Amino acid sequence: MLIDVILDREGGCGYTPEELKYEAFESAFANDVYKDVQKAVKSGNEAKVKEELIKYTKNNDYYSPKLEEYIKSVTWL
Repeated sequence: MLIDVILDREGGCGYTPEELKYEAFESAFANDVYKDVQKAVKSGNEAKVKEELIKYTKNNDYYSPKLEEYIKSVTWL
């Protein structure tokens, strides 16, 4: 799930952009919930990816101000 990629990275696990791309497009969880994140990743626009990841956390009850700041603080693509 996308939240696992975000939380694992926040927790210090290694990260590559391919992990985000895999989860958004190819995992068993890739569905309509991820469609806006998929569009953002396809666009290659880092700011849009961050915006959509934050929306994803809000829309799926994973949101916290700390997590939003973390998402904004790192590069995803």
